[in-house]
Amino acid sequence: MRWILFVFLLIFTVSSNAYTQTKLQNMLDSIAAKWAPEKREKICDFKAEKRNFRVYISGETTEINAIKDLYNIMKLRKVRFSDGINLLPDTSTEKRCFGLVRVSVMNIRKTFSHTSELISQAVMGTPVRVLKNIEEHYLVQTPDNYIGWATHASLVLKTTAEMSVWKKEKRLMFTAKTGVIYADTLKSTPVSDIVMTSIVMAENSYAQWTKVILPDNRRGYIDSNLLTDFGEWAKNVQADVSDIVVLAKQFLGVSYLWGGTSVHALDCSGFVKTLYFMNGILLPRDASLQFKNGINVDFAHNFSDLEPGDLLFFGTKLSAQLCVTHVGMYIGNNEFIHESEWVRINSLNSKSFNYSEYYHRRLLSVKRFIKADTQMLRIFNNQLFF
Repeated sequence: MRWILFVFLLIFTVSSNAYTQTKLQNMLDSIAAKWAPEKREKICDFKAEKRNFRVYISGETTEINAIKDLYNIMKLRKVRFSDGINLLPDTSTEKRCFGLVRVSVMNIRKTFSHTSELISQAVMGTPVRVLKNIEEHYLVQTPDNYIGWATHASLVLKTTAEMSVWKKEKRLMFTAKTGVIYADTLKSTPVSDIVMTSIVMAENSYAQWTKVILPDNRRGYIDSNLLTDFGEWAKNVQADVSDIVVLAKQFLGVSYLWGGTSVHALDCSGFVKTLYFMNGILLPRDASLQFKNGINVDFAHNFSDLEPGDLLFFGTKLSAQLCVTHVGMYIGNNEFIHESEWVRINSLNSKSFNYSEYYHRRLLSVKRFIKADTQMLRIFNNQLFF
């Protein structure tokens, strides 16, 4: 019996040790690179350890296919292992894996700390996936797939069933730049401020006012002229060149904020993201992610092929790779509008008074989203909203 046990352990040890810990980790890293190439939008973090005669793999991922791939590869290579992998969302202690932003503007940070870098924001009524919970923060994923940390106080958690109910409710979107939700129609007591693209539920409508329900069930009144039916709007809105240019100019002078995506303060990608959202298109969060979408536009011939609404991507070229660090929107006549310290208009024409040599030299690419097939980016097709 001892010899049988010894032979078994010997075979198991040879099988498991045929791969060093470094080789095992390299295999796990290749799986992560395959299923989660963009860490801002997906998570796949596996770690291999050897404990006595056994391989132990820990970590977490949002990608079920990454776990399936891991099992198939380990089975093919006859590597026995213990699985300590957590699939996100983490439902072990919390079945409310969704949330609605309850505050006017929710800050999203790089790590679960109040002092961590601001990487994005989400406005009132934005639905998010809640991936896990640490201390006073939730790891969330916004409708554009961006992942970051938000405080408990800024979210109202929802179950899958509760989110289904929310999607069927009459939802209203706030269309002005900023406003106030009042406790009564006398405008004597504010309930909350509100910003463009925020979503609330309708309760009652009056001549001038609409009584609304906030995500945390607070009630208040908003000027009816500043609201639109979110479902009908998302279903029927068509991106319009003239509308997006007019809207962009309403933001002139708005200050820059790294990670900002609300009308209070914006970064460059947050600015164009807001403009496109109001035209029914949900762009990815960062300029380098937006750059991966759209249709390429030739800009070699004095920019004559450009159309208003095209996105201009700026940065540097490293060997054959483009490093995108900034984005603006073309508005015609060789001019583009962008968020750079404040929202401003610059020209690509060297004879113009607002010419920017700096950005002209750094122009890498132009992409078109309006008049292109953007069905995948349509808000109406987003599973968190609808």
